[in-house]
Amino acid sequence: MKPFHATVAGLVAIGGLLIAHLSMANQGGGYTGVLLILDQLFAVALVLGMFAIAAGVGGRLLKAGGLRLEPLEALLFGTTAGLGTLATAIFVVGWLSVRPVVLLAVLVGAAFIGRNELRELPLLVKDVLACLRARANRLSLSVFVVVALVVITGALTPPTDWDALMYHLRVPQQFLEHGSIYLTEDNAHWAFVSLPHMLYLPLLALGIPAGPALVSALCTLAIALAMFAFALRFLDQRTAGFSLAVLWGSGMLVLVAISPRIDTILALYLFLVHYAVICAMESKDARFLYLSAALAGMAVGVKYNALVYLLALAPLGGWVVVVRLQQRAGAVGLVLGLALATALPWLLKNAHFLGDPLYPFLGGLRLDPWLARIYGGLAFPPQVDPAAVLQVAKPFNLVDLFMAPERITVEGEGAFYRPNLLLLVLPLWLLCLKTEVLTWLAGPALVYVALVVLLQPTTSLRYLSPVIPSLTLVALHSYGQVWDRVLPARWVQRLLAATTLLVLVGTGHLSYLLAINGRHLAYAFGAVSRDAFLKARTRDYADVVQFVNERLPKESRILMLFEGRGYYFRVPVLQDNVIVNWPLLSAKAVWPDCLRSAGITHVLLNVGAIQYYVVRGVDLAPLRLRALQRFADHCLTPIHTAGGFTVFAVRPAAAKK
Repeated sequence: MKPFHATVAGLVAIGGLLIAHLSMANQGGGYTGVLLILDQLFAVALVLGMFAIAAGVGGRLLKAGGLRLEPLEALLFGTTAGLGTLATAIFVVGWLSVRPVVLLAVLVGAAFIGRNELRELPLLVKDVLACLRARANRLSLSVFVVVALVVITGALTPPTDWDALMYHLRVPQQFLEHGSIYLTEDNAHWAFVSLPHMLYLPLLALGIPAGPALVSALCTLAIALAMFAFALRFLDQRTAGFSLAVLWGSGMLVLVAISPRIDTILALYLFLVHYAVICAMESKDARFLYLSAALAGMAVGVKYNALVYLLALAPLGGWVVVVRLQQRAGAVGLVLGLALATALPWLLKNAHFLGDPLYPFLGGLRLDPWLARIYGGLAFPPQVDPAAVLQVAKPFNLVDLFMAPERITVEGEGAFYRPNLLLLVLPLWLLCLKTEVLTWLAGPALVYVALVVLLQPTTSLRYLSPVIPSLTLVALHSYGQVWDRVLPARWVQRLLAATTLLVLVGTGHLSYLLAINGRHLAYAFGAVSRDAFLKARTRDYADVVQFVNERLPKESRILMLFEGRGYYFRVPVLQDNVIVNWPLLSAKAVWPDCLRSAGITHVLLNVGAIQYYVVRGVDLAPLRLRALQRFADHCLTPIHTAGGFTVFAVRPAAAKK
């Protein structure tokens, strides 16, 4: 097909999908059928369009820096650099406005800047696909395609993840409703809304709630491609091929990929930073170090954990400067300048709004604005310990990591966080020390793990995501190299294939559960409505959301207690992200006026969360539940109950008992 005809056909297809999307918006949440399928295709097309624009912008930046890369490397580094640049542009403009027309203007402007690279993008993608077909084995390619289908169909489902509904989606949605970036009054996780969430804004503005999860899904798939490219450059074709499949032995990646959580986005950025540093080591080309510095600053914009990884990587980067480069002083200055320039917008955001560029690690926790008005200041009162109910997991240990990961993480899905079984052979790396690249990969990754566990023994296992690509490559290559010493090459190939299938058993089971029991497949084919899916996945929570949105006046103001998922509510709510709303209110003894002076009209209590803490063995004394019971008797009237949720109306002054 000629380019002109292909362009016309593409525009017609996008126009048809847009019409389907607009029609779907008028159908309501109970609709099933073909429009639901077309609406999902529209979401995929929109996110792919954003990634294409990012690839164009990033490709322009790579050319400006004089870097010439292999097609797959150019696509990966260009797209990630472009996504970071695009997010920064949206953030800068967002201080003034995040209205849809402004966000669209940013995307159009970015497409114009990268217009030449956009024209070259189809050929670049064609070259990447040709490389994959030629250099990867059929088994790994098949696994990669299946996993891609699993994560994309999962990402297209309505968001239900707790963190997503608490802040990954809710805060960007609040920005859109307000019309600009501002400090919301009730979200303790506001500081962690940064680079990826700017990419979420145009998608949410266009009515694509699945868009953010699709961004996460594509970035997660890109990790496997980055491992493939790295192995082709530094290891061998066999390792590269199997890496496309072996990576998915870590089922946690799949679960994070299908949600708007940003851990795998961070893992992609940090692996590419590590990749670029090793390229600089091998090639003695300072431009790779500059690329790594720019991506490192963007990684800080994704999540603070990047600073810990960069600290672990710093000795290797310093060694590159000292041993491999000629203009050392100039190189160090430019590296630090680039990293600071790309990280600075996100540090300034928190410094401006919260008084702490690394909130809360430098200045400590502060009260949410609505609570600060009650207390007359931002400082946490000494009688309330915000960490009292947050330590619900056991300290990190290797036995539980492989045998019972749910014990050392807070997520309900923690049982599926078991790491890749191939990591059990990681010590074989010590038999392959002659391959220096393995040491350059494994060393910083292991230091990062040690630092994370040392700094936060009860860490979330998701915080270990950045080391999964590096350690998986090291384990895979070392495993193959050791067998090469005793078996013929064809038998090693078969053994690696069998090992790949073995480590994928858990992820295969998880994928089946998601597709069938989780109803992802039924939703993808339009057989399950959005409302039915939410009801099946969130149970009583969906019932409460429906009651509040349909029955309560829009001017209501709901105080959440032990509940933090505010995204679906269309009535103003005050979230309880870190389970301190009631301890803080009771410590201030504000119930004599039943919170009416704070504008509270209703209270939503999640007793199920309390039961979760009981099961986890948490001391409930800091929650002050007896005082809560007295407050409920004195001030509240139950108006709706669904499972562990109860909605109360605050009694008017004349009706107090």
